[in-house]
Amino acid sequence: MSYFEDFPETVLQVPARAAAWPTTLGELEAAERFVVWMFRRWVVAAKNHDARQLDILAHEFRRQIGAAVSREGMMAAFELVNTIRNHARRMIEYHQPCCGCLGSDEACVLTLVAAGQSGDEALTAGATARWLVRDEGRDILVANATRLGVILADAALYLPQRGAGAVGPVPEAARLH
Repeated sequence: MSYFEDFPETVLQVPARAAAWPTTLGELEAAERFVVWMFRRWVVAAKNHDARQLDILAHEFRRQIGAAVSREGMMAAFELVNTIRNHARRMIEYHQPCCGCLGSDEACVLTLVAAGQSGDEALTAGATARWLVRDEGRDILVANATRLGVILADAALYLPQRGAGAVGPVPEAARLH
């Protein structure tokens, strides 16, 4: 049993056409939900010094990308989150792991990994420089997002490009909180 199997069915419904600015996990595809969930778990683990979160992460990484590369995937995810933590321009907002909402910073992390996965470094660098990290962390974050995106792609977990060319905060009308 995994986090995704336990999630309420109403939250997991994926629309026929991906929304440019999703605000709930239900508007995301499975690979995107995994990235958001992973981001949230790593943040909670680091903030609370909670080793149980690492066990949960390890289990889900093995399930999602396979045992052979799960450690590499976990390290890429850790380095992505750690780079954001160490170079954040401001307080980064996130929801608890089981929350059905999607915050603007979480959407930005999705954009980063999706852009890295597709090889769009210009989009990745633009998003990170402007919204998440200070300049000295930008290249590190681009490399980490790309690394995680490639690992996910190798496991056939593809992230869609949303709102191409429109990187920035979620429009005010789309915010839940």
